[in-house]
Amino acid sequence: MKKNSEGSIILDERENYEMGFDVSGGSSIREEEKDRLSVIIERLNERFGTEFSERSKIAIKQMQSGLEQDEDLKKRANSNTLEDFKFAFQKKFDDIAIESYDENTDFYGKVLKDDEFKTKLIDLLLMGVYENLRTNAESGNK
Repeated sequence: MKKNSEGSIILDERENYEMGFDVSGGSSIREEEKDRLSVIIERLNERFGTEFSERSKIAIKQMQSGLEQDEDLKKRANSNTLEDFKFAFQKKFDDIAIESYDENTDFYGKVLKDDEFKTKLIDLLLMGVYENLRTNAESGNK
C-alpha cells in the first residue's frame, strides 16, 4: 500500500448522514446508506482526482462492517466522546484496511488460479444473476 495524498475530506455539514428508520416497512435505511456511500465515493473522486465507481462501495461497506463489528471499538464508542474515539478508530481503520485488502486479494487470487473453485462460484451465482436479470427486464417492459 502506498500513501498518495494526505488531507481531510469534509462531508457537507448541512447534509444529514444519519441512518434513517422507516416503520412503514420500506427500504429507506438501505437507500440512505447507498446514497451516503455514493457521496463518499464522489467526495473522494473530487478531492483526489480518482475515478472510483459504484463498485467501490463494496470495499467501503466491507471496511465499515469490520469496524462496526470490532468489540474494542464498540466499547470505546460507548464510553468516549467522538474526539477521543477518533484516535482508536484511526488505528483500527488501518488494520481493517489491510485485512480487507488481504481478504480480497486472497479471494480473487483463488478465483483466477483455481478452476474448481471458479466453477463452483459460477454455479452458485448463475441462477441468482439469471433470475434477477430476467425479473428486471420484465419489470422494465411493463
